[in-house]
Amino acid sequence: MIEQILQKYELEWTKLLPVQKGYRNESHAAVLKSQETINVIIHKCEPRALQLVRTSNCVSTYLSKQGLPTRSLYSPKILVVKSRDRMRFCTLNTYLEGDTIPWEAYTMNHIKLLGKTLRHVHTSLQAFPQTHLLSSVATQQFILAKGMQAYFAETGVQSAMAKKLGVSLQPARLRRQTRLLDNCQTLPHQQALHMDFVRGNVLFKQHGSELQITGILDFEKTAYGHPVFDLARTLAFLLVDCKHKTEPKVRKYFIASGYNKDAAHPLGGTKFLEELLEHFVLHDFYKFLRHNPYEFLAQNQHYQRTRDLLLSRGILDRIGTS
Repeated sequence: MIEQILQKYELEWTKLLPVQKGYRNESHAAVLKSQETINVIIHKCEPRALQLVRTSNCVSTYLSKQGLPTRSLYSPKILVVKSRDRMRFCTLNTYLEGDTIPWEAYTMNHIKLLGKTLRHVHTSLQAFPQTHLLSSVATQQFILAKGMQAYFAETGVQSAMAKKLGVSLQPARLRRQTRLLDNCQTLPHQQALHMDFVRGNVLFKQHGSELQITGILDFEKTAYGHPVFDLARTLAFLLVDCKHKTEPKVRKYFIASGYNKDAAHPLGGTKFLEELLEHFVLHDFYKFLRHNPYEFLAQNQHYQRTRDLLLSRGILDRIGTS
């Protein structure tokens, strides 16, 4: 299929590299006869897929022109790929070097660089001219919060959480989150955001003694809102998954020494950051419950750290022994 796609783009190739699979796409790197390496990206078949492809490429290409390490379109043509009774879309993009690494392997320098680079992304996106293409992140998260409210209100869910997981959730916490997200609709200084600035979407490479981020990938979740949403989303992942770093250290490296380092307008330490952080961690907890048998969750270390983070903040209460 990749050979046929390259033929339709009228490109000659010499080598195909192993496929890299993401949540919303597959990336097939190909070395052309010209010795250039490009990415053939086949996007997931889902509602509004074509709109998502166009929007994510628009934001990624814009950042590439601003000098950030993001993919840009190698060809403006979007192909329709049909296989196994499915219709998917294919784009041709520039290739970015580097590797993703496990959260557990993140050092102080990785976390600082992550914060610094997210700040550069936000600074560059302040002037992004096509925000009308983007959905409101506050609206998106409000809808997710309402879904969580309905789920955790079920008597069966409450009973299973108590008996199988040994925890309970206070309904008032969920109501507070929906009020918070409603208030976030009118925050000033709203702009385009990445909203998936996490381990699998960041490429690192060591150049001599200097660590660099050489790739920022996957803008399929890009949205419009205040930068604190992006900051809280990434911080939620860091606090759960960087298991060898304490929370004060992660916050110091990511926010103080990374995102806010030399920033004209520092961000962080506000009630919005803390409450949005709780929202994202709780949503991750909710996804664990929705997509896994409760009996097996005690064996999942990511679930355990997510639960423990919520317990430490009083969002979950412990019942007996989990």
